[in-house]
Amino acid sequence: MEIEWCVQNASTGAQEALKRLQAVRPDVSVRKYACMEQCALCARRPFAVIGGSVVEAETPEGLADQLLAILDAQSSGRPCPRQAPH
Repeated sequence: MEIEWCVQNASTGAQEALKRLQAVRPDVSVRKYACMEQCALCARRPFAVIGGSVVEAETPEGLADQLLAILDAQSSGRPCPRQAPH
């Protein structure tokens, strides 16, 4: 599964989160974009898009944990966990 992220979101910690994720799951494809047209979200907190769904968190660690949970659920055939409320 591919994870997409906005380069403009690096200042909130998205890039850090994805580096953490790739350290654990180097098999995951990560694609960066100059802009993903999520400006209001992008300015507030780290986020990424996985499977067409936006995943956001308060911290880079939280984003990495959520993305890992989604990837783990998908690889085990379990239903994907819902995103934590913000």
